[in-house]
Amino acid sequence: MAKLRKFVLLAFTLALGAGELRAASFGENHDYRAAVNSFNVGTWSHAETELGKFVTNYPKSDRRGEVILLQAQARFFQTNLSGAITLLESNLDRAEGRADEYRFWIAEAQYQKGDYPAAAEAYAKFLNLHAASARRLGALVGEAAARAQLGQWPQVTKLLGRSDGEFGFAVRTSLTNELVARGLLLLGEAYLSQTNLEPAKVTLAPLAGLKLDGALAWRGEHLRGQAQRAGGKLAEALTTSSNLVSLAGNLASGRARALAESVATQAGILDALGRRDEAVAVWKQNFATNAPEARQREALLEVARIQLAQEKFAEIGETLAKFLAEHTNAPASDAALLTLGEIQLKQTGLLTATNSAGANGDTNQLERALAYFDRLLKTFPDSAFAGKAELDRGWCYWLRSNWGQSEAAFARAAARLREPPDLAVARFKLADAQFAQGNFSGARDNYRATLDLVARLPQLNGTLRAPALRQLLHACDELNDQAGADQAMSGILQLPLETGVLDGSLLFRAQGHLDHGRPGPALEEFKKFISLFPGSTNRPEAELLIARTFEQQADWGGAITNYEQWLERNPNHPLRPRAEFQRAWATYQAGNETNALGYFSNFVTAYATNELAPQAQWWVAHHHFRQKDYLAAEIDFKVLIEKWPQSELADEARLMAGRAAVGRQGYDNAIEQFTALTKQKVSNPLWAQAVFAYGDVLMIKPAAGGETNRAANFREALRVFGKIHEQFPTNEMAALAWGEMAKCYRQLQDPTNAVMALTKVIESPVAKISARSEAQVGLGVLQEELARNETGDGQKALLKSAADNYLDVVFEKNLREGETRDLYWVKKAGLEAVRLLDNAQDWETEVKLCRKLQELLPVSNAIWQLKVEAATSHLADEKK
Repeated sequence: MAKLRKFVLLAFTLALGAGELRAASFGENHDYRAAVNSFNVGTWSHAETELGKFVTNYPKSDRRGEVILLQAQARFFQTNLSGAITLLESNLDRAEGRADEYRFWIAEAQYQKGDYPAAAEAYAKFLNLHAASARRLGALVGEAAARAQLGQWPQVTKLLGRSDGEFGFAVRTSLTNELVARGLLLLGEAYLSQTNLEPAKVTLAPLAGLKLDGALAWRGEHLRGQAQRAGGKLAEALTTSSNLVSLAGNLASGRARALAESVATQAGILDALGRRDEAVAVWKQNFATNAPEARQREALLEVARIQLAQEKFAEIGETLAKFLAEHTNAPASDAALLTLGEIQLKQTGLLTATNSAGANGDTNQLERALAYFDRLLKTFPDSAFAGKAELDRGWCYWLRSNWGQSEAAFARAAARLREPPDLAVARFKLADAQFAQGNFSGARDNYRATLDLVARLPQLNGTLRAPALRQLLHACDELNDQAGADQAMSGILQLPLETGVLDGSLLFRAQGHLDHGRPGPALEEFKKFISLFPGSTNRPEAELLIARTFEQQADWGGAITNYEQWLERNPNHPLRPRAEFQRAWATYQAGNETNALGYFSNFVTAYATNELAPQAQWWVAHHHFRQKDYLAAEIDFKVLIEKWPQSELADEARLMAGRAAVGRQGYDNAIEQFTALTKQKVSNPLWAQAVFAYGDVLMIKPAAGGETNRAANFREALRVFGKIHEQFPTNEMAALAWGEMAKCYRQLQDPTNAVMALTKVIESPVAKISARSEAQVGLGVLQEELARNETGDGQKALLKSAADNYLDVVFEKNLREGETRDLYWVKKAGLEAVRLLDNAQDWETEVKLCRKLQELLPVSNAIWQLKVEAATSHLADEKK
């Protein structure tokens, strides 16, 4: 009824907008016209807002009831149906002669919401209360439409069927009214639904001479065809159905639903005429995804029924599969759903009891299978097949690498399954899912449970025992459970060689020892592997790993010998780059940097595309950096950046290239490298380091324009360091940045901000003891500088504060729980404090402090002793 209602409403609102205005203020008249004009042109959102403002601004206006009605209608046309209902109901007692309109639109909104019981009740209430309203015909047809939606056909007949009733009068006097046409269609449908054929024909007959719009014409033709078929006139009904399909195809709205219903009507008539192949072809048009779900289900059922009668069994299987995927009410559908799901699952070609983690099944097949299993569990939660369905669901999630969902499904399967073979598989896959998520303890327990079940089921020995033992070995290794791993390995050693598990497990066990830092047992396992499988394709890998056992024992000479022997035996092996890299590393560790440099340089040339090439290039560059050959280091770090820009080392190489440039005083080149990093996202872990390094360069870079430009450098450094504590206020780097900023402020002769920055470091909860000690010593030095410009008590106070800062560091007052003193800064603070005492000629205190420093810093005993002797000499002079 949407189109009709819009027409009626438009006529109504235009009349409102054009009526005579009562006496009111200019503002009220102006605002009323503006709001109504907005409404009449259909700008619903704007109209709703303006109408709402009118009610707020003119609460006592005579137009209030009218404006609220328009506001509710504006909400209606924005599909804010609940809002429209609430607004009308809350103002019904002040409708000001428009109560019928309020109630009518409440009913209309309920209908559009799809709340047909509430709509029917609202229309009925309207009819009971408003005998003279112009809306009665609309309400009458509206109630009939709502009850039709509820399948209450007798009530529809009662509302519209009396020839001497209100609707009968409308038929006689206003046949061309669209509401009358809709009412006749509803009444005709009601008679047909109650198999009252003759009254249906009589009811629909007046429509034949009317020119109805698309939707009404389709509905009329549809009911006419129903009546023809019910009357046994199948040939006429088939012709009508063709017209019906054509009309549905031309509908502007509701086309898909009407077309699907038209197709169903035509297919049913063809079937009734015995033209079954044609009927199947037409039914299959409703397999389309845009057909309503109910029509798709109906079409699947009808095609299956027809093909069964024709003994087209291959096609029946496909049809039933589709049907059962949508329908769960057939007998034994739980078993059918399970079977259909397992067919889909098996068709992935990946379903075996020991399928490895990460296999990827056909996504569509897995989704279809999962849909079958989910439907079974939802519809038949107590089915005897529920445990098996959970097991199969676990497989679906496993094949999609969804470990969490897989674990949950396998766990439910293990709890519900009673048949030992399926239960063993459920336990095994539960362990696999737990292993995939890092729950190695749970995995270990379930692999052991699997092996317990296998021990009681000889038929599973050949399929589950070997993989369960292998996975148990892996789980125990992850847990560093040596006893468990040894037990698993013992079981593996008893397996037949043809299982193909022993060689890989031996090699894995040896690697496990190596990974856990047990080179001795690892060497024994590698040797056992080579002894048992001398011709294994994995032997070169085992021999290469033997060299690593020497590395772990810091026997670099033995490691080098093994690598060189391996390289001689395997000139073309894929692992050769790894062996050459490890030989170079072992050579470096042995202290032979010259040969190591040659090996790494050759590696970069020979294996530029190998994953280890960036690491080799890094070593070469870093070697030059360590040797203080900064130019060569910078060049080599840049080579890494250019050749392997995607390497994880590329950004770090850029940072090091900048530091190398600083080392050779190439400050502009350094800035270029650092700023390339600072322009990246703050999330880059090297961003803060790069910003810090950039600031440091600005502080040391010579200024071409003299002190003025040098001051500009320090100001820029302040801005740069400021970025760090802006981005990472709770990070240690922020505290360090404040320390650097303090140095900048000192250079800019800004002692106030310098003190502030140093205080920030001292009070920082994240600054380490070294940074806080440096800041406190720096604060003392700054206070001494300030004291030079003071006299009398002011000077004394600053010098005392400086001394206190030095002594706080010496006597560890600045230590926090769990920290130990930084010896460098304790010494520095001690020297500064002693100097102050020396300047003050407080020889006695100086001696005591130096004695304490001898205890704290015995390494520097000679320094403190000299100062003790000098101070003691001064004391002796004073006593003369």
